[in-house]
Amino acid sequence: MVKVQHSPKILLQDSGPISDEESLDDVEEDPLLMPSGSVQHKIGKDKEKVEFPVTEGPSRKEFDEKIAQLTYLLEKIAMNQSYQQIVPQPPILVNPVVNSEELDKNRTTKISLPEKYSGKREQFRGFITQFKMVLKLNGKVYRSEVEKTGLLVTLLTDAALKWVTPLVEKDDPLMYNCTNLMEAMSKVFDDQHKTSTAERKLEQLYQKNESCAFYASVFLSVIVDTEWNDAAKISCFRRGLNGEIKDALVYQEYIPEKLDDFVELCVKLDTRISERRLELGNQKSVTNNNNNNKLYALMGVPNNTYRSKEERRQDRLNKGLCLYCGDSGHMLRDCPKRMKQDDRRVNTAQTTQQSGNGQA
Repeated sequence: MVKVQHSPKILLQDSGPISDEESLDDVEEDPLLMPSGSVQHKIGKDKEKVEFPVTEGPSRKEFDEKIAQLTYLLEKIAMNQSYQQIVPQPPILVNPVVNSEELDKNRTTKISLPEKYSGKREQFRGFITQFKMVLKLNGKVYRSEVEKTGLLVTLLTDAALKWVTPLVEKDDPLMYNCTNLMEAMSKVFDDQHKTSTAERKLEQLYQKNESCAFYASVFLSVIVDTEWNDAAKISCFRRGLNGEIKDALVYQEYIPEKLDDFVELCVKLDTRISERRLELGNQKSVTNNNNNNKLYALMGVPNNTYRSKEERRQDRLNKGLCLYCGDSGHMLRDCPKRMKQDDRRVNTAQTTQQSGNGQA
């Protein structure tokens, strides 16, 4: 007869609690708690001996170890829960979803403000162009019309500031519309005859000794104010080119009909001509040196005689010679040749002065 000792009393079905010393024969047998082998199982009120297949169940020692592990884990979980209640855990940060369009709207670009405008006509267009770019890149900063006109007024000085001051003092409606204020400034400070002014400048514009790229940049900045077609613009641009580029254009099989393409072709030709000029200069210098060396050899003169002035001076200092005549035995301040030369200069000056007084 097998007896089971229970620390807590186990309730099996409706049979009531089982005492520590109660026999297993008086209760319904549980196959999970019985040792391996055949077990008796009650079915209803009649006891029947049922044969179960023989299986290897856990031993008592292994069963106790499992119970101890489960108890330890439950105690650890309980301790962790109590610790989390005492010590608050840091919140989990979730990156918010940022709309790229909203980010672009709120983004500002750091850009320097244009120099203050004094009222000079030739500087007006450049100033207005820079001012418009500041408003375009920093639309979030300067939203209202009052903010835009306020920025424009703060960038004015001298004659331009004197012109806008009465408008500010009278609270003129122009101070509430930046576009209208710039148009009013244009009527006062900008050139009202841009076409005729551009045509006069083009008549006097030539490449001369400048590079073709520089000439083209000036030409394009002026030609924009004219209403000419591409054929007239190309003719005017070609007229101002130097002779070398005009000669090079003669050998071109295809001449572009658009101004931009024609300017690009001329710039390339000018670059090639400049490179060729440098090559010829280097070849001439090498040829001249070779010819001089041959001439020195025929004359029996050593090449070191024809040295630079600094090289001759340093050589005379190293040898203790006179810096003026190159002889030994005296220095520069005692050089007899130099004294004679100075005497000749004094006599010539006196003679010239006396002849001048006689004529007077």
